[in-house]
Amino acid sequence: MRTKKEIARSLQDFVFTKEAEADLQVLAEEISTHPKKNELIEDVLKLFERFPYEDFGAPGPLAHAVEEHYKKGYVDRLAESLERQPTSLTIWLANRIVNAGDKNHMRFLKLLVQVSQRRDVDRQVAKQAKEFASIR
Repeated sequence: MRTKKEIARSLQDFVFTKEAEADLQVLAEEISTHPKKNELIEDVLKLFERFPYEDFGAPGPLAHAVEEHYKKGYVDRLAESLERQPTSLTIWLANRIVNAGDKNHMRFLKLLVQVSQRRDVDRQVAKQAKEFASIR
């Protein structure tokens, strides 16, 4: 088993190639089985931020790996990512939280509205955030 630091480095150094889908699956499996997996959430979200236009899946294995930590740091890390640099994928993940209808519903609905109004956000991402927020 690789260390948390080694996995984090792989996430930081990741580049999209023909083997990206398989590489992402391997990373997701490593994260899901790692004893300190909740400490890798931010690294995964920063990977999404670095490649805002790449296809990670719908939502993909890495998103599923971090969503496993819903009550163990994921929600706060996702909110921070949305404030830092929202992407289509992180907006989509935020919408999943809104759809869950739990105590985080309003927090993420407000974040979607905020993202939709930001001028420093990609226009398509802002539009997507507005569409998700308006469904409510």
